[in-house]
Amino acid sequence: LRWAGDLGAARQAIARWEIEVGEKSSLPLLRLGEVEFLDGHYNEAAASFGDAARLARLADWNDDLRVGQAQLGRAAALVKAGRNGEAVPLLVELQQNSTRGYAYQMSRGNRDTAAEFAALAYHASVQLADHQSATGSLNGAVDNYRAALSFAPELLDKGIRPEAVHNNLALAYLGLGDIEHAQASITKAVDSDPKNPVFLMSAGFVAERAGDTGRAIED
Repeated sequence: LRWAGDLGAARQAIARWEIEVGEKSSLPLLRLGEVEFLDGHYNEAAASFGDAARLARLADWNDDLRVGQAQLGRAAALVKAGRNGEAVPLLVELQQNSTRGYAYQMSRGNRDTAAEFAALAYHASVQLADHQSATGSLNGAVDNYRAALSFAPELLDKGIRPEAVHNNLALAYLGLGDIEHAQASITKAVDSDPKNPVFLMSAGFVAERAGDTGRAIED
């Protein structure tokens, strides 16, 4: 119902689900947060994701993965609601905790669970970097885009493609005047998707800044 776009019916189904499970599961609230987010009700979504994180922790004090997934949704909703003062510390904490969770699971040989934590760290890093890029904190954006990309090899079979991150990293480098690294990053993006107009436009910007006007016109 959610992905079919029938958000009203999805809410009704979730309400019945909540009555059945009570506070034994955080999943109904997690799904409610997703529905509210899709419907553009970002403050409501943030509240639902926050409640889901709380229930997940109460249900299992050690379930850092489920808590992190709910907190990631909350952070995204807070950003959309313009509540950056709340979102940014949450993203930093999530990035750190997920990285720690990934390292721990890898040390135990639990590669599947480690990949779930890697996905959390990846998405938290990208959200943080996007915010920093938009607000002019380009050095921080570079650091966090690079942090996200460090997890990308673990996630290629999870449907995550890092091309857009390479593109955004190139633009952050360009804003800092680091043409060499900007060229290296945009080359990776274009090589992954040679017909993407956004990547080609970014490549043109980088080539123009590098003084390669012929390449800029071609792109």
